[in-house]
Amino acid sequence: MRRKLLVSFLIVLSICISIIGVFSMRLSRQIYLKGLEDNLISNGKLMAGMLNDRYDYNKDNYDDLATEYSKILNSRMTIIASDGKVIGESENSSENMENHSERLEVKEAMEGKVGISYRHSTTENMDMLYVAVPVGSAKPYKAVIRLSVPLTYIKSIQSHLLLNVLLAVALGLMISFITAYLFVRRLTKPINEMTYISTSIAQGRYDRRISMNYKDELGVLARSFNDMAEKLERTISDLSDKKNKLEAILKSMLSGVIAFDAKSKVMLANPEAYSIFGFKKDILGKHALEIFRNTKLEDVILSHKDEDKEIDIDYPEKRVIRVKTAAIKDEEGSQNLGLVMVIHDITEIKNLEDMRSEFVANVSHELKTPLTSIKGFAETLRNGAINDDSARDKFLDIINIEADRLSRLINDILLLSDIENKPKEILSEKVDVNKVIDQVKDIMSGAALLKNIKLEFHKCEPPAYVMGEHDLVKQLLINLTDNAVKYTPEAGRVDVSVIRKDDNVSIEVRDNGIGISKEHIPRLFERFYRVDKSRSRALGGTGLGLAIVKHIVVSMNGEINVESEPGKGSRFTVKVLEAK
Repeated sequence: MRRKLLVSFLIVLSICISIIGVFSMRLSRQIYLKGLEDNLISNGKLMAGMLNDRYDYNKDNYDDLATEYSKILNSRMTIIASDGKVIGESENSSENMENHSERLEVKEAMEGKVGISYRHSTTENMDMLYVAVPVGSAKPYKAVIRLSVPLTYIKSIQSHLLLNVLLAVALGLMISFITAYLFVRRLTKPINEMTYISTSIAQGRYDRRISMNYKDELGVLARSFNDMAEKLERTISDLSDKKNKLEAILKSMLSGVIAFDAKSKVMLANPEAYSIFGFKKDILGKHALEIFRNTKLEDVILSHKDEDKEIDIDYPEKRVIRVKTAAIKDEEGSQNLGLVMVIHDITEIKNLEDMRSEFVANVSHELKTPLTSIKGFAETLRNGAINDDSARDKFLDIINIEADRLSRLINDILLLSDIENKPKEILSEKVDVNKVIDQVKDIMSGAALLKNIKLEFHKCEPPAYVMGEHDLVKQLLINLTDNAVKYTPEAGRVDVSVIRKDDNVSIEVRDNGIGISKEHIPRLFERFYRVDKSRSRALGGTGLGLAIVKHIVVSMNGEINVESEPGKGSRFTVKVLEAK
């Protein structure tokens, strides 16, 4: 800015000085020429008066007279007769001069006027000023006295004047430059300070202020600037505080939040929204159609209406979300400013509801079957069958079997509920797997003996320990061994082994029973899932044994794998970290 002001000032000053110099030169020339004309006119009239008394046309020539007075008047003098013939000439011989009747100044003099002419003289080969005065008092005039002077002197004066003007311009520019520089520097100093302070504020240093005590307009501007900066600092501080609080709230929310402007472009999105929709890159400033891959969701956003919907999405994975939108309006409520969308991932809730519904249905069905049998046979006994010893004993045995089945089902449900609700810290005792193996062997040997199944237990030495709860580890082994014995034909074989490998303890239950088809394996650990429902019920299964096993393994931070092939048997492997 300082350079622009200085250059502009110097340009204007140079133009002004140049214009003044040109007009000064023109005025000087005009004044000089006017004085020269007046002097020649005076001299010419004086000479005309003197010649009027002694004029004689028949005189040979007036060259001597012209020469004499030319020296006195310091100008060229020419005497011209009324017919235009030159009869006297101070610089040349009059006989060699051509007729001057057509010369402009001579014509005007013959008319009784003072003739003045500026032109180039061929005789002298230079620019001349000619002044002609008539001799006599009335027409016809006797002759004309013409005085002339060369204009070379005025050119010299003009050159000298031009040199002085140029020197004056140079000196004026120099003085003006110094004055202008000091003035511009003083003028731009507060502006530069304001610029520096405003740049600092723009870079985030909101505490900067302008320190100047000018009493002019710049002082008023400085005070206004400081007031503005102070208000801006307070506003930015408030906005920053609110922004930090808003970010903290949005980050802590378990629901996704996305705000859109009036053009459906993203203005704000919290981390949970990025997680739900699997966004890998920043979505701020992008249009809804660019970032979402669900038509129903896009329609909700583009409608800019208050809505509450459940939507199934497929990306990044299949989920069920609940979307609640609220339109942002202006104060009058007429103009749409944007939309806020809150997203709840209800996939797990929906799955839990489905599981609960299915569990209730399965439990109801499983409880209904033995209760129906018990009630039916009880009514049969009441209707007279109690008097038939054979029928009575048969029906009482069935009632007892169904009651046992009902008891096992209730016990398994209670056990499953207890495992799910039990804190993990309670499952944190060191359990000797070899001791559990010995206890399970005592329990399961009788059932294996009834089917002539060879039940072998293979312990590891030294004993292996796992973190868990003794009764639950025992229940795990009982369930797996019981399943293996149930689904292995007579004269089959079941092996229970404990293996230590790479800081892990594996409990393996292998049989050569009926096996399981591949399509059933992924659902084996679901509650009440049976591969062969009629066969499972006939064997007294509740459908919860493997679900209990799965929950026990999860509570121990372990994993369970199944390998099976129809007709060739199955192998269940539980792997948990060895306790040190």
